[in-house]
Amino acid sequence: MRFSRYISPIDQPTLMEETMIVVTEKTATEADINAVSARIQELGMKSHIIRGTERTVIVAVGDERKIKVESFENRQGVSEVLP
Repeated sequence: MRFSRYISPIDQPTLMEETMIVVTEKTATEADINAVSARIQELGMKSHIIRGTERTVIVAVGDERKIKVESFENRQGVSEVLP
């Protein structure tokens, strides 16, 4: 008879969830915002869009190892990226 080893939650590795905040320019279009959000989701993270009167903030939540600030800094419509 074979027994499988019970792995308690303490023994299991956990993924650290981190956030990254992308602030758009005032001139960012809906297409710019959607492109950033889509890229975040392609990386396997959750994307939360917060719309303000002048700017939009896109929050990425997920595995910190997938977040590459540089890949978002030069996107069209992006003003600032906060890791």
